Amino acid sequence: MRNTKLFLLASAYTLASATTISEAADKKLACISSRAAEIASAASSCAGTSQSTLHTCISDLTSLSNLQKCFTDAGCPTTAAQWALSHCKEQAEEENNISPDLRRRQPAPLAAMPTPVLPNLVPLFGRAATSEPSPSPCFTETMTSITSCTTNDGGSKSCFPTTSPSAICRPDLICKIDGQGNPSCMNKHSDMTLAGIIIAIVFACALVVSIAGICFFCCKERKEQDRLVKAAEAAKIAKEAKAATAASKRPGKSVTGGVGEIGGGGASQGQPLMYEGGDVGAGSQQGGGYGSAANPFSDR
Repeated sequence: MRNTKLFLLASAYTLASATTISEAADKKLACISSRAAEIASAASSCAGTSQSTLHTCISDLTSLSNLQKCFTDAGCPTTAAQWALSHCKEQAEEENNISPDLRRRQPAPLAAMPTPVLPNLVPLFGRAATSEPSPSPCFTETMTSITSCTTNDGGSKSCFPTTSPSAICRPDLICKIDGQGNPSCMNKHSDMTLAGIIIAIVFACALVVSIAGICFFCCKERKEQDRLVKAAEAAKIAKEAKAATAASKRPGKSVTGGVGEIGGGGASQGQPLMYEGGDVGAGSQQGGGYGSAANPFSDR
């Protein structure tokens, strides 16, 4: 219920605002239409011969949005419409402030509308008469010796030396002609100045530093490659030496006698392996089926 009341109040306020705006627009339109003759007379400085057209357009005006178009069609600036509205508003306020007796008098004449200021325009001049082309500042004309040949009616050709004008670049200029045949040139500086010497020295130093840097890094890279090769060879030699040492420290083979050694005084079958580095005592060689080695199965 409360929301409905708020909606109704908002609608009523919007409608009242729209009505007020519409009434204000109607008042402005009525003021403009009633003062059409005065406004057109005040705009005579810009309207000129279109003053009657402006008067008719303002009298038949149905919307304020078309007021600016009336002034524009008459040749007046776009600010003339704003001037007319503001001046009409001032006159209406003055009429509301005076007494009823004074309202019956004729309204004060409108002030003349200020003359529009046109932008600065460059005056146009007539085209000058065609004259002989001036010599080019880039080229100079010289006479060149050529050989000219003509063909007679009988078909014979006769040649004779003659001269022909030709354009060459001036000695102190650098000339160039674009694709459309327009010449252009610039001054030639052949002498070495202080700035040129400094620039040449800077470029030479940069070149020397670059070459020295390249040589230094090449030598450093070669030295590093030699070091890596030597390190690889040393690692390979160390690996081979380590492998040889490990092979020499392996345990010996079994000394168990074969079949051919039975009865030949050798060790009997089943005799345990003998290990390198084993100390054999003199008493251990007496008796026993294990030869000179100690009995691994004893309780000791």
